[in-house]
Amino acid sequence: MKAIWMRRVRVPLMVGAVVALLATGPYAMAQAVFGQILGTVTDPTGAAVPNATIVVTDISKGTSVTLTSNASGEFAVPHLIPDDYDVKVSASSFKGYER
Repeated sequence: MKAIWMRRVRVPLMVGAVVALLATGPYAMAQAVFGQILGTVTDPTGAAVPNATIVVTDISKGTSVTLTSNASGEFAVPHLIPDDYDVKVSASSFKGYER
């Protein structure tokens, strides 16, 4: 009696587990890992610096992205793969910054 009950419970549980694994498989493969660099360019008093030039360079690949800060001094570089990056900021009449 116990063996019949075990079969009745075990088979549906196994089938359910297999269905759950197959259903979540495509979602697991579709994941990607990206990061972003966000920042705000300010002067020594804390005021925003619009139109500053920002150059973000992937150190190991030597590729770079150049952009400018918006009216609030903010900038964003999305979709970066995990790696080491060099960030250089420059604006006329201001000392440059590199990190």
